[in-house]
Amino acid sequence: MAIPDYQTLMLPLLKLAADGHEHKKQDAVTALSDQFQLTEEERSEMLPSGGSAVMSNRIGWASTYLKKAGVLASPKRGYLKITPVGLDLLAENPVSISSASLERYESFREFRALKKTKPEDPSSLWNLTQITPPRTPSVPHTSNCGRASRTKCFRQLNRTLRVSLSEPSSICW
Repeated sequence: MAIPDYQTLMLPLLKLAADGHEHKKQDAVTALSDQFQLTEEERSEMLPSGGSAVMSNRIGWASTYLKKAGVLASPKRGYLKITPVGLDLLAENPVSISSASLERYESFREFRALKKTKPEDPSSLWNLTQITPPRTPSVPHTSNCGRASRTKCFRQLNRTLRVSLSEPSSICW
């Protein structure tokens, strides 16, 4: 059997989490690989980049989309848990779940809208010809300072840093 695409994995992944417990993503990869009767070769197939296994990557995308729709949550890194919204969705007994079916959730529509917007051209944020380089702050000399002097120097450094960071021209891109 071929490795299923991420949309085909959405419903089985949500059903796996239906017990309400936290599930490790890697355990989900194993369980769904078993459910889809993947061969050892398919289980170990890597992305062209070589960064991760295809099945793990597709389950990652399925879980991302389900989380963006609010039907799955990630209580901690690498774990999945169904949400009440996810339980409501499963109660409808869907035949499948796809990106199109997740459009009914506002949070998913917002996520998709963000993906469709082009990033701003950084040069449009400021008129780059008017940015002046940050001034070099005067740093107090700290050698041969006693404890009281070091405290005073530390406070002066903090003030200088705060002033420097509050100036828009000190922001570097």
